[in-house]
Amino acid sequence: MMRSASRQALFAAADKDGDLDRVEDELFRLERILANEGEITGLLDERTVDVERRIGLLDTLIQGKVAPVTRSLVDHAVASQRKRSIVLAIDDLLERAAARRERSVARVVSATPLTDEQEQRLTAALSDMYGRPISVRSALDPSLRGGLVIRVGDEVIDGSIARRFATARAAMAG
Repeated sequence: MMRSASRQALFAAADKDGDLDRVEDELFRLERILANEGEITGLLDERTVDVERRIGLLDTLIQGKVAPVTRSLVDHAVASQRKRSIVLAIDDLLERAAARRERSVARVVSATPLTDEQEQRLTAALSDMYGRPISVRSALDPSLRGGLVIRVGDEVIDGSIARRFATARAAMAG
């Protein structure tokens, strides 16, 4: 099991090599993939399956696609008994990577890709709103139809059109 000091050493090495942003981005992307792949996530979370088999499954997904630090971190997250879900373990790693640089992570999901200008404006607005530096990590979900869903820590701001439609439907039905 990877101790906190081992995680911190890996994050420090990535930071020193200028790879911490890449590791943070890879963790975010992997978190999004696993959150949407219930069968794979279920296998990775299944404690009755041998740890080596679970790590092997994960390695087939990420081998050659992520930095060695990212791979070490997620391999240990699969093997760890600390978190019941690999998605939660990766979420924790993502938060620790951001904390190393004294900032928070905003997970932003949109129906269409954000432009660089939109992402910069959103980063500035969220940093002002929360009073600390914010790192924006964005992903696509066309089912939102438009707007954004933003999560910073436990707070969720749902400005999606899909949510507005659902709210309007509920109001009309009630």
